[in-house]
Amino acid sequence: MKGLVIGRFQPFHNGHHGMIKWAMERCDELIIGIGSPNKCDERNPFRFWQRVEMIERTLPTDAKYETIQIPDVGNNEKWIKWIKENVEFDVFFSNSRNELTIFENANLKTIYNDYRLHSLCATDIRNKIDEIKANVPKGTWDVMTGK
Repeated sequence: MKGLVIGRFQPFHNGHHGMIKWAMERCDELIIGIGSPNKCDERNPFRFWQRVEMIERTLPTDAKYETIQIPDVGNNEKWIKWIKENVEFDVFFSNSRNELTIFENANLKTIYNDYRLHSLCATDIRNKIDEIKANVPKGTWDVMTGK
């Protein structure tokens, strides 16, 4: 069975890691859909390739998964239509009731991912990154971020 999870992973944190491991235990292969792949702004500070690298450096080298881009297309109907036309999978894993409803309304199989992200929030992590960036010289920041 081939599963699908979708997230922006801005950044890929321990909650995401736990959720991905949870999903991997329930399928033979996992597709990790990275949302907003072309955005780079305050809410999306990491580029697509950086998020792929975060995932690749975290998951075991023998894990059966692939990362793909899931573009923003403007509304839920167009988004799910794009996914149905471009992504081959058997089941969608999510802990987002909104996403589950979108997939279920499109007659796609879903499994509620009961792995809790606990108190982890990518927005809080990004805010801490901004705080660090504001308190180190540009040269230090560039080294820290691999620029």
